[in-house]
Parts: sequence; structure tokens; C-alpha cells
Amino acid sequence: MKNFQHTRDEVFSALCESLREHRALLAELADHMRAQHSTSLAARFRDVETATRYMIFAEERLVRAQMQVFLAMSQVSEYFAEVDPQMSLVDFAALLPDMEQATLQNHISLYDEQIADLRQASRLVAGDSAQNLAVFGQVQDKDDSNERGGRRAGLRGGAGTRGATIN
Repeated sequence: MKNFQHTRDEVFSALCESLREHRALLAELADHMRAQHSTSLAARFRDVETATRYMIFAEERLVRAQMQVFLAMSQVSEYFAEVDPQMSLVDFAALLPDMEQATLQNHISLYDEQIADLRQASRLVAGDSAQNLAVFGQVQDKDDSNERGGRRAGLRGGAGTRGATIN
């Protein structure tokens, strides 16, 4: 029985570690988004390829971390008969003894904080994107109106014929 308990503890510990790693990646992503927000618009456009590569790389790492969490939950289900690998962490925590439940509840609370932090960072970036689109829209509108105005002026009088009337 001691061997079973030892393995059960190791599996639970592995689950907790995979949750920590997943949260760390979420934190890294939020920090990156905040850094993007604080850089100048010109710097962001110069470095858009690097930023895009980073986001793709971060997404791939997050997927791997999520797979690790799922794998850990699958392994946990081998030692906790009542656990379904697709069960939520909240439901799983409710099935655990007090000490393990407290540990998992702590992870859940930290996830809640991390998700709120990530949402806040994504709002900053979304706000920047909206502002950038508005600025580009104004620049485009100005370019379009200058172009239209220039054509109109050309149609009205033509070059060097200001004030001249055409009969």
C-alpha cells in the first residue's frame, strides 16, 4: 500500500508541476503583451515579424503545456478511481482529501488570477490595435481626400490656369 500511496503522491505532484508550468507560460504571454503595449508604434511595426513569431511560439508552448496537464490528469485518474481525465480542476479538487484539495484550490486561485492578468494584458493590446486602426484610417482618409481634392483642383482649373474660366 505504501508503494501505491507513493506513486499516487508522485502523480499528483506531477499534475501540480504541469499546472505551474502552464501558468508560467500564461504569465510569460501576459508580460509579452504588456511589453508590446509599452513599445512605440514604430518599434512594433519594425519588429512585427519577430512579435508574430513569438506569439506562434508561445501558442505552441501553451498547447504542449495543456497537453501535459491533460496527460497528468490521465495519470491521476489511474490512482484516483473517481477522476475522469476531462473533469474540471474544481470538480477534481472536490474529490480530494483536505491537504490535496487545498493544494489544488491554490492552483485554481492562481489560475483565476493569471487569467485575469492575461485578459487585462490582451485588453491593452486590443486597445492599441483599435487605436492603430483608427490612426491608419485617419491617415488613409487624409490621403484619399488629398488625392480626390488634387484631382478636383486639376479638373477645375488645371495647372497654371488658376482663376481662368473655360467656355
